[in-house]
Amino acid sequence: MDLRVDDHPDPIKALIRLYQLQQLYFAPSKPKKIVAVEGKVKAELIVQLGRWGYLTGDMIGIEEVYRALTNFIHTENLEMREQPTGLIDLEILEYMNRN
Repeated sequence: MDLRVDDHPDPIKALIRLYQLQQLYFAPSKPKKIVAVEGKVKAELIVQLGRWGYLTGDMIGIEEVYRALTNFIHTENLEMREQPTGLIDLEILEYMNRN
């Protein structure tokens, strides 16, 4: 795949965006960005998984959240950032919020 920015109206901004995507998809997770799925992180994750269509309904168990997160990660090709059950790379949650 050849991704070019030289014809883009704002090539520097486009290049920065491409670099950020490359980092998101291929760079390993930073240990300081890996957190437990609990408290505010869990609440935000549930909201985002619902917004993205991976969770529906009011009665949502933690296993459903983990299953939905795994489905999201695999659908969005974020496997490099996948963590053991109960943990999440905050870069994934930030991606969910941005898009």
